[in-house]
Amino acid sequence: MTKQVTIIFALFFLFASACQNDPKSAAEQEYETYYDSVMLIHDRTMPMMGHLENLRNQLQEERRNVINTDSNRYRKVVNLLGELNKAEDAMFTWMNEFDPDAVNPEQKVAYIQSELRKVKHMEGLMVGGIGMAESYLEEYVPQQE
Repeated sequence: MTKQVTIIFALFFLFASACQNDPKSAAEQEYETYYDSVMLIHDRTMPMMGHLENLRNQLQEERRNVINTDSNRYRKVVNLLGELNKAEDAMFTWMNEFDPDAVNPEQKVAYIQSELRKVKHMEGLMVGGIGMAESYLEEYVPQQE
């Protein structure tokens, strides 16, 4: 009987240890760290899209107001609208192309490192375009209260 209990205990122990999750490899941990950074930047910039659209609307109104009266301001507004469009395009292009599940497992770390560079660039375009538009509007367009 003792022999049977020992065998059952040994089988249970082997079964339980076989069911444990293997620790993640260094590459998997590195991938997850980069992936988390990519998602953090995306989640930080995505809410800016509504503000970007609001600024675009204000600049479009400004463009209509200055088209025949101030060529310098008109050129500035057109350039700012271009910057906002470039930022929006970068966001949507990145989101449409981001597909980490389609990448060969051996290339996942290199892929996510590349995506981190892309999403940082997109964030720079968003923050820069929004900042320039806000500065222009603060300087030239009276705010209604």
